[in-house]
Amino acid sequence: MSSFEEESLAADNRESLHCLSGGTGRDADGGMNQEENGEDDQERSGSLIKCEECGISCAGKSHYDVHIRSHTGERPYICKVCGFGFTQKGNLRRHMKIHSDEKPFECSICSYKCRRRDALNGHMRIHSG
Repeated sequence: MSSFEEESLAADNRESLHCLSGGTGRDADGGMNQEENGEDDQERSGSLIKCEECGISCAGKSHYDVHIRSHTGERPYICKVCGFGFTQKGNLRRHMKIHSDEKPFECSICSYKCRRRDALNGHMRIHSG
């Protein structure tokens, strides 16, 4: 498996849940969930759905449906160029940039160019320390 495929799988797993992890105040990718934001789970999502397989509570049916894919391995969003599958449409959209020659993000310090803003942000760390 290429490093890009590994990165895509990791991103897929981080971003696919939007579930509440045992009331820790963090969602699956470490961001703030409704509790930490000061929003009531019930008011924001209408209802929590608990996964019978792992016990995670998901904020609504759409988040639950995406979470279930982590158990089933279903990847309904398939790249038409290379055939790689994704659990979410947004991850496929991000992936499609690797098939483009366009590199719109450019370092203001050196000649580095890249396809994604997050790659440029990571690159900028080499200049700061």
